[in-house]
Amino acid sequence: REDSTKSFITKNLKNTELIWIGNELKIISLERRKHTEAVSFMKEFLKKNLTVGIPKGLQGDFKKGFKVFVGNKNLSKSIKEEANELISVDGALIYFN
Repeated sequence: REDSTKSFITKNLKNTELIWIGNELKIISLERRKHTEAVSFMKEFLKKNLTVGIPKGLQGDFKKGFKVFVGNKNLSKSIKEEANELISVDGALIYFN
């Protein structure tokens, strides 16, 4: 058990802000994250993963550029105009330039 504990700490120390032993004698760590907001995560994820879950016909549109809007954001275009340019995915809207 000591070897696995040392291994865990060694591997995770680089990305950890704080590490401690909890009440149940488990190692707990507070880690740095590159993204703390869903919108910035989605933008990077979509840029790097164009072939995962996106139909080939839409991949070219994503490569040209896109914007991610949170579902509660008011959009200035009419519903008809937006419907031609948007795809709804789990409450997030994706806009193609």
